Amino acid sequence: MENDMENKAYTFDVVDAEDGSEDKMLQFTDEFLADHDWRVDDVISFDIQEDKSILLKNKTWEVRNESISKQVPLSLDQPLHDS
Repeated sequence: MENDMENKAYTFDVVDAEDGSEDKMLQFTDEFLADHDWRVDDVISFDIQEDKSILLKNKTWEVRNESISKQVPLSLDQPLHDS
């Protein structure tokens, strides 16, 4: 079965930065953020590909999920501390 998330298309708006500069920002939709567990203030890197597409990488998401995968499972049969 194909992964529906890989085939899902999103449309983003390009908006003016709110700091008075002429910079532009890519505004992600709430749907995209929820679907991919991206959050406001996450650090995003980008790479422009040869075909002029843009590859986005959420560096904060990677760190967040790496720390989750490094957590040690805890057996509920063992006490948390010595009594």
